[in-house]
Amino acid sequence: MSGICEKGIEYKIDTIESFQKALEIYPDFTKVLINLGKVYKKMGKYENAIQSYQKVLKLKPRHEKTWLYLGKVYLHVFKLDEAHDCINHALDINLEFIREKFSRPIKDSDLKMML
Repeated sequence: MSGICEKGIEYKIDTIESFQKALEIYPDFTKVLINLGKVYKKMGKYENAIQSYQKVLKLKPRHEKTWLYLGKVYLHVFKLDEAHDCINHALDINLEFIREKFSRPIKDSDLKMML
């Protein structure tokens, strides 16, 4: 069992290194910054995830998905005011997108995905 965990961590570290190399060439590649944030979040490196998402938002301040991703990370670190602000910002940008995400009944799997 520990081999699987170690392999998963190695995979994430390799992924981070690949993303960082891509950012050296294309520092404003928002898709890579978003994916880097997701990997950091999965690894529990929340401050790194926050930084990745904040870089995206400097480049694309109206990217509602990134506001949601950032809000989720803030929830993990119990920065509830920041999480609330991020989610509200996403709502201000695109209320229909948010309605789509939350209009159907919420299942346990949805809650896990949100966090």
